[in-house]
Amino acid sequence: MEKSRLRRSLTLFALARPLLPVAIAFSLLASFAAASSPPNVTLVSPAANGAVSEGRVAFDCLGFDDEGVKSLALLGNWSGKMQVEETRFNPANASAQRFEVTLPRGVFEWDCLAVDTAELSAFANKSFVVAVVRRVFSATPAPQVFNRITLDCPKAAFNSTVRITVSNYKQNALSCTGFGITASYANGSDLPAGALADRGCQGDRPRYDLAFPGPGDYAVHAQGALPQVTADCTIAYRGISGRQAMRVPDFNPILAPLLALAAVLLVRRLEN
Repeated sequence: MEKSRLRRSLTLFALARPLLPVAIAFSLLASFAAASSPPNVTLVSPAANGAVSEGRVAFDCLGFDDEGVKSLALLGNWSGKMQVEETRFNPANASAQRFEVTLPRGVFEWDCLAVDTAELSAFANKSFVVAVVRRVFSATPAPQVFNRITLDCPKAAFNSTVRITVSNYKQNALSCTGFGITASYANGSDLPAGALADRGCQGDRPRYDLAFPGPGDYAVHAQGALPQVTADCTIAYRGISGRQAMRVPDFNPILAPLLALAAVLLVRRLEN
């Protein structure tokens, strides 16, 4: 009886012996497959259902795997079909990779695909949708001019008094304060007291009246509140001191018939 059992066991072992290497290899493969798992993929930005400006759009995603990431690819549905936009090989494990794509306005779907060293691949858990909207350009701020002065002076004068207007800009706005103004002969000699009269602020511009003591060249100087902010002008006065030049009235065409009639009557009177 015992010999029969032993003989049966030896027979089964002899039959199974050729299959032993196959069984061992299958067991090892199963064990290796169970130890390896697909990589994890995370979509970082743009956020799901977010909005970005049209033009160059940046997409950030990362892949992670215990044995390392072999490749990471950006996929996008830009024109009705999901396609691979770019593939990065041997990217840093668990480190975000940036892909850039030029996109017009619209709504697009995007995803990333990672492949590990065991040739296992995976997408993100859910692809993201991004809205690309019109680019909003920020207005360029106007440069701040803290002090700038200009003088409105006639180059030549025939009246004994002229009006001088000052444009004084502070923080890009006209101001009636924060400057000083002087007048003298062109050679630097002082004028009589009261020659330059302050007429106050008219609108946003200060006004001064300059009275000429006599014919000659006169200089006007304005100094701003900040150093090196100045304005100058020179006026040539050729009139007669103390008198105003008379202005010839403009000819009015409406008076032409009356003048013609007066001329006719005068001629007839002289004839008589």
